[in-house]
Amino acid sequence: MTRATIIGVGAIGTAIAHALGRRSDMHITLWDIDSSKMPRAIELSDALTNTDIVCMCVPSWVMRPALTSILPFLPKHALVISLAKGIERDTLLTMDMLLKKILPRGQHFGILGGAMLAKEIMQNKGGAGIIGVSSPRALILARKLLKKTDVALEYSLNAKGIALSGVLKNIYALALGLADGLEWSGNRKGWIASCAIQEMEEIIKNLGGKSGVACGLAGLGDMIATGYSIYSKNRQTGHDLAMGKPCCPTSEGVVSLPSLLAILGKKRSQFPLLSALTHIIIHKKDARTTFEKLIPKT
Repeated sequence: MTRATIIGVGAIGTAIAHALGRRSDMHITLWDIDSSKMPRAIELSDALTNTDIVCMCVPSWVMRPALTSILPFLPKHALVISLAKGIERDTLLTMDMLLKKILPRGQHFGILGGAMLAKEIMQNKGGAGIIGVSSPRALILARKLLKKTDVALEYSLNAKGIALSGVLKNIYALALGLADGLEWSGNRKGWIASCAIQEMEEIIKNLGGKSGVACGLAGLGDMIATGYSIYSKNRQTGHDLAMGKPCCPTSEGVVSLPSLLAILGKKRSQFPLLSALTHIIIHKKDARTTFEKLIPKT
């Protein structure tokens, strides 16, 4: 029997528990700081006793305190997997860097990205993910512990690239939502998606990641799923901005944008679509006017 602990009983935490729980050999324990979200009252120490996998299903902005809270009870053999896709605002650490900094030396960890919309997983429609892990040993553990679920999984040793892709796909999914809200044609939306992937690839290389990861599940796959789904908060936020509505402050793309700009520094000017999103989200410029300026003129 494999024991899994889900920290954070929101939409994605519930979905991951659902996917893993369909295995007869998997025992799932749910824990949340808000006890009203838990199916039964349980202490954090009990939730982590002898667990094999810990899935951190919390937003990026609370990942540090969440990780810190589990440290006293975390088994040395457990694989810690983060589903958060963001950058810690004060330190500018991506989630792979934050896990490496907070977790005990030698603790195995991974970053899970990909096309995994929570509502579709709950409807047994499946998903496709990729886990970037911290070491070859973590790779072996991940393959052993997470087999035979409704989420088809790929595995990689490129935890940094998976983490960066998760940040960028949320930001650029805002652009796809904006294009929808502006009622752009399929041709133009195809063009904006290609621009997004090109910029994502270049940004990842600028920040020390490996080339090609932006075109994989954690980048392109997740951006398409997120950017064109009615279930996506990032897509809905972009759509609302196009309609002149207030910006959602809890969209991961919106939260991550200032941090990404800070990391890029002067290099941010090299990316026209990212600059356009900055003008709309941070400087409150008109979405239609700003996006129309992006279209190449012959």
